[in-house]
Amino acid sequence: LEWDHLAGYETTKQEIKDTIILPLKHPEIYDSVARNTRRFKAGNRPRAVLFEGPPGTGKTTSARIIASKANAKLVYVPIESIMTKWYGESSRNLAKIFNRAHDLGDVILFLDEIDSLAGRREDIHEATRRVLSVLLRKLDGFTPEEKVITIGATNRKVDLDPALLRRFEATINFPLPSVDERAAIYSVYAKQLKPDEVSKLASNSEGFSGSDIKNVCVKTERRWASQL
Repeated sequence: LEWDHLAGYETTKQEIKDTIILPLKHPEIYDSVARNTRRFKAGNRPRAVLFEGPPGTGKTTSARIIASKANAKLVYVPIESIMTKWYGESSRNLAKIFNRAHDLGDVILFLDEIDSLAGRREDIHEATRRVLSVLLRKLDGFTPEEKVITIGATNRKVDLDPALLRRFEATINFPLPSVDERAAIYSVYAKQLKPDEVSKLASNSEGFSGSDIKNVCVKTERRWASQL
């Protein structure tokens, strides 16, 4: 995947490059800077980054692009693949995922809808609390030298446990697209339209996410194909 697959979001893309991709591709430079600025040995490469934003704004697509650009393996972890009805099994599943990622080398570990997994401790039941404890321990356990970056995605940062939020060294925001970004997204999925037509659609799509725009265009394609 290339950045062209995610239209607009230039500020977000640059933040991703600076925070995640460059440290993975050039760890020696980041380590050299840390050696020359810090009295005690410590890394400056992120171990955990939070992607925050409404659904359909490109968080998962960005994780795929990051893995491609950094030549890293992408381990996509939907929450339903972890949680089970058996006591203690969910926390063991999560621990196994982290252990396996540790063995794979350069890895982007993408935890989707992390708010469903790690809400505030006073609001979750015992089994989920155990999963949260494992997650906190695993995020603490990775050393700065390891080229494993955990990315958590959420559309409800306010629901995350404060202890977990402290483990994320950076938060990258994925807002709903602006009118210019909506126009750019329409141009990706409706290349046959003229600039003024794209601008009109973008102006009439206030509040749409990139995924919403894609769905509108795909639905229109199907309707036109059925008429043909």
